[in-house]
Order: sequence, then C-alpha cells, then structure tokens
Amino acid sequence: PPSPPAMDSVSTDLAHLLSSLRLEALAPAFAEEAITDVALLTSMGREMLLENLDEIGIETSDATTLADALFPPSPAPDAAPATPAAAPAPSNGHIVDASPGGDASGGGGGGGAAVSAEEESAHEVAQWLLKPYLVIDPGELKSKVLRLTREANRHQHAGLHANAAATYTQALALEPPNARAVAALYYNR
Repeated sequence: PPSPPAMDSVSTDLAHLLSSLRLEALAPAFAEEAITDVALLTSMGREMLLENLDEIGIETSDATTLADALFPPSPAPDAAPATPAAAPAPSNGHIVDASPGGDASGGGGGGGAAVSAEEESAHEVAQWLLKPYLVIDPGELKSKVLRLTREANRHQHAGLHANAAATYTQALALEPPNARAVAALYYNR
C-alpha cells in the first residue's frame, strides 16, 4: 500500500520504525515538529522523549510503545553482574566479560556465560550507534558541534523547543573539549 504523505517527510528509518510499530499516524506530528529521523529521537533519552512526545500531543500509550522500541527495558536484575560498579565500561568498543573469570575475548574461565559472536557483533554495532564519534578528529568534531549548535539555535528561534533541546543534547554527546562551548550548550538546552 502507498505510504501516507506525511511518511514521505520523515527518514526511511523513522518511517520503517513507525510502520513496524503500527504508529504511522504519528508521522504528521513528527513532520510538523521537524522530527525526521530516529537519531533525533534516541538522542533525547527515554524520559525526555516521553516528555516531549506528551508536549506535542502524542498519546501516552503510543509514546510508551515508541520509547520501548527505542530504549528496550534493562535485563532482569539477576542477569546483571553482582558488582556492576567494578565492571569498567570499555572505551575501545570491545566487549569485556565482567563475570568472575571472564576475559576480554568473551571466552574464559567458566565463571560466566560466553558471549556469542552474534551478541558481540550486535554489541559493537550498538556501541557505534551510541558513540559513533569516538574516533573523530578534532577539526571534524568542532565542525559537527558548530553545525549542531546552529541547527539547535534555528529550532529554538522557530519555537521548536523539544527539537532544540534534543539537538543540543546531540552536540553534548559529542563531548567537545571546549569548556565554554559545553557550558553554552547546557545553558541553551
């Protein structure tokens, strides 16, 4: 079946996500608010996303369905390592088996379940999606932060405050080294 006209004004990824959740009816509201891609929604985080969707008039049940798809619930507490604070977050994108006797290769001394190659691949993709700019050079980082800041300022001036906050959050996620720029981004957000 042909897609509704509003679905044409959002990215293919967002249109696919909305279709898979049977939330195509949200496309006009997203198009009106210039929410055109999944990255913008995920940059908000679960709580801000729910708050912003409520602000633009999206039904709570639809907002929760979308938030659950973008931010799946955490695993059950019994599946988590006994000492989560002791498990360092890997900075190189590789999986570290934090279970007793585990090692960085995912194999190991029988203390924890081995991570399958499929799970490791999925984790690496997720890490890249969450922190794609870890390997960015400083000049490119600066231009991306400035571009996002200009985009957020345009949203702010257009009265699209939720989009502005999300775009400032995207810029902050790049972790610019300039303390004044970071302070300005937090202030504007």
